[in-house]
This record gives sequence, C-alpha cells and structure tokens, in this order.
Amino acid sequence: MPLAAHALTDDEPLPMRYEEPVQAGAPASPGTPAAANAVRLVNGCALYVTQVEDLRRYPEYVGNVSFAMPGPLSTPLFMQSIRGASGRDWTVEALKTLKGRGFQPYIGEKPAGAGTALAVVAVDLQLAHTWSAGLNLLSHVVLRARYPNGGSEDVRHYHGLGTKLNWANGNGEFMTTLNHAMTDALSGLAADAASVCAGQKPAAQTAGG
Repeated sequence: MPLAAHALTDDEPLPMRYEEPVQAGAPASPGTPAAANAVRLVNGCALYVTQVEDLRRYPEYVGNVSFAMPGPLSTPLFMQSIRGASGRDWTVEALKTLKGRGFQPYIGEKPAGAGTALAVVAVDLQLAHTWSAGLNLLSHVVLRARYPNGGSEDVRHYHGLGTKLNWANGNGEFMTTLNHAMTDALSGLAADAASVCAGQKPAAQTAGG
C-alpha cells in the first residue's frame, strides 16, 4: 500500500470512542444499537464498578503502523507511533454497554436500592495496542478486574484480540480494531461478573489469561 494512503498524523490522535461491534451473524437493522445483539447473561444484576483506571505504561500511545520491504529481512521503510486520547473514558464507555448483556452498570457510584443480585469489581486498563501487519490491522487489549472477596481480592485478567482488513490506514480503522479487542476482553469480564451475581466466584484464572 502506498505511503500516501497513510492517514495518521502526530497531531491527530485516535478519538478513543467505543462502539460495540455487531456480532458476526447477528441480524441488525439500520439504527439498531449493537448492544441489542448481545447475549444476555443476567437479568438486571447491578454491576458496581468501584473504579476504572488507565494503568498503561505509556497511556498517550496505542500502537504503531509500519511498512516494510517484502522479503525474509522485511526491511522497514516507514514506522510511526499511533497516539490516542483517554483510555479511561474509553473503558468506561465500554463497560456501560454491558447493559446489553443484562447488567445495570454503576460506574464509581454505589447503587442505591439495588436488588439482591450485585457484582462489585474494580477495572484497570493494562494494554491497548493496535498495529499494522501486511494487509491487516491487529489489536490487543488487556483488562484487569479485581473482585472483593472478604478481606482479599480475586484478580482476573481478560485478553481481547481484534483484526480487520486494512484499507487505508485510517484512524477509524485502527479505532474499530481496538474496539473489537475491547469487546472480546469484555466478554470474559461479563461472564465472571454474571457468576458473581449468582453468588459464585469468578472462573479460575487460566494460563496466559
């Protein structure tokens, strides 16, 4: 792809707006929120997110784009970092869409008069990275969730991956790829939160999870 097609500039960070992708194969009509196609895991469970933090080491960057000569050595011709806006606000927006899975999200504000079903969790964004690879864009998001358990915490990590065909290296394309990865990571968090709502512990941490 020619370098002229590259759409990123140092003064044009990604907007970091979360839009939930429509599930593959799910029927969707124009104007229908993607959350309407989500699988409901609970029925009105209160999800109390006590805090949301952006704990990435370099929060101003969300990845890189590169072009390389074809061949075994893949000599780089062009490389550029991708800047982003607030990772915390992006994560908050994503958590609010869990309403489509049957939760009643409360971000930073304790629910008043909620029903007996309640899941309490603190969420940290630990990684949000997108990059170009040949004709594709890839992304990786990691969320850490801390569930109170008496005097201690049950800590879980959720890895989400995203990919899409690279058309023009546009900001919107990189953002879409990041949103896919965030949605993937949220699926694990939602499943564990549903278990907590049912009075169970979150699933055991898997290797690499």
